Amino acid sequence: MADSLASLRGKIAAFTRAALPDQRRFTRAGREALAGKFASQARAMGPCSDAELERRIKALKSAHYSRLALASAKSRRKIGRSDDAGAAETITGEETSDAEHNDTP
Repeated sequence: MADSLASLRGKIAAFTRAALPDQRRFTRAGREALAGKFASQARAMGPCSDAELERRIKALKSAHYSRLALASAKSRRKIGRSDDAGAAETITGEETSDAEHNDTP
């Protein structure tokens, strides 16, 4: 199936699902499992008050989503480099090495 057809089918499914009342019910089990994981990790750090437990859970959740954001940024950067390399190859007719696209000294 062509990418454009797959994309359209995905959009249709997403919009149909979004039109349903309480679409959050589809992800409830996953959200509860992730909340339980954070709570378990926070309790494993040692005894604490309820307020401290909530603070730890919030910090663990923030760290989790920060790791996801970092992984996403790295992936986009890597994809951008491969797109740049392809564009350079198209323009010059020569392959470029990864070293040419490395931003670090």
